[in-house]
Amino acid sequence: MWWQALSGAVQVAIVVALAGTMMPRSVFAIYTWSVIIHTFIQIPGFYQVMRHALTGLQRFDYAQILDLGPGASLSHAHPAIFVTIMVVWGRSHPIFGPSMGGLFGMGLAAYAAEALTFVIGHLALPPSGLMARRFIFLAI
Repeated sequence: MWWQALSGAVQVAIVVALAGTMMPRSVFAIYTWSVIIHTFIQIPGFYQVMRHALTGLQRFDYAQILDLGPGASLSHAHPAIFVTIMVVWGRSHPIFGPSMGGLFGMGLAAYAAEALTFVIGHLALPPSGLMARRFIFLAI
């Protein structure tokens, strides 16, 4: 788990450095901010661990709730909320504009969906999984 967090930070640094330096000079310059924003979903990089822990504990009912909850059913609600907020933010910051605010909102929505999956999964671990909860975050 800690490897995911640390290697994810290195991966994000490499991708952001490459996207920030090479993409603006290419035909894909319009996608630079999108790549950079969606790369940050890898920080801390272990948001799916609770779903995998529930599957490992053979609590497939909770794992399916995590698959269908934030992942599928809320996948349309998150962008609507975050994009609307960020479009309003973009209108009040003309240097970015509403379209860039909407792009930021899409990245924030993806990050919020992953974080919500982690939080719901953490709460869904059964009492017998308390030992697993400690083991998951143990720095060895």
